[in-house]
Amino acid sequence: MFKKGFTLIELLIVIAIIGILSVALVPTGMNALKKARDGTRVANLGTIKTAMMQYVLDNSICPSEATGASTDALIAAELNTYFDANTPKDPSGNKH
Repeated sequence: MFKKGFTLIELLIVIAIIGILSVALVPTGMNALKKARDGTRVANLGTIKTAMMQYVLDNSICPSEATGASTDALIAAELNTYFDANTPKDPSGNKH
């Protein structure tokens, strides 16, 4: 006489609860990604600072003053030999 299974109302309630929980948790996950990218940016700035300090110690002049470089690309090209691996890049993938 009794059928096993869930009623439509029970299924709709469970789906609504899962939807509410997912809406509440998605912004938290996005915030964590943003903080991770910001942490990477801070670390990249430290790497650039160290490279610039080493350049100044080796050449007794700032990179932009040495060649009259006014763009970031020219300064980065001068400092490239002072980076351990590659020139640090924006973790979000933006070029600017």
